[in-house]
Amino acid sequence: MSFLQAIEKPKWATYHERTTDISDLWQQETDPENEFGESCTAYFDKYEDRNQGIFVFAITGIGVEDNGGTRFYDRERAIDLLGLEAIWLAEKDEWEAI
Repeated sequence: MSFLQAIEKPKWATYHERTTDISDLWQQETDPENEFGESCTAYFDKYEDRNQGIFVFAITGIGVEDNGGTRFYDRERAIDLLGLEAIWLAEKDEWEAI
């Protein structure tokens, strides 16, 4: 499913540890003038970082909502759409929020 949007809600969007609204980040990266009025939710799962001995949250995918419904994109496609640096920033913000 890597480079395709999901038509049905994927498992990672149903079974996840946390969600966070990243609409500001989405708009900044994809629609700075907010012409489309989309909102974006990041889905996170918790993983153990064995090098540091801590648990971290990583984005498993995103859901982009507009008047037509929600489009789901897995992590790889989210990186393509937002950039790896933006994904890391969202994850860092989530780690700091806990």
